[in-house]
Amino acid sequence: MAIFESPPEKDLYNLLIGTNFVKTHREHVKIIPQFKIGEYIRAEYAKQIPKYRVDFLMTFSKGGKEQALILEYDGV
Repeated sequence: MAIFESPPEKDLYNLLIGTNFVKTHREHVKIIPQFKIGEYIRAEYAKQIPKYRVDFLMTFSKGGKEQALILEYDGV
């Protein structure tokens, strides 16, 4: 089960997985809560940056191509 920092983040995750787009393309969509973007950048580009993370990384992979969307959700 995914770890969320707040109830609104969990609600957003549930909304995302309930969309027609995600349901239709589930085999191509990956949603990663609390994605450690700082570690990714450090490993991918050999840059020293803080241990940042984003609320969600959503990727869509099909036909050998991948698109990514970062979602930062600051609920009320």
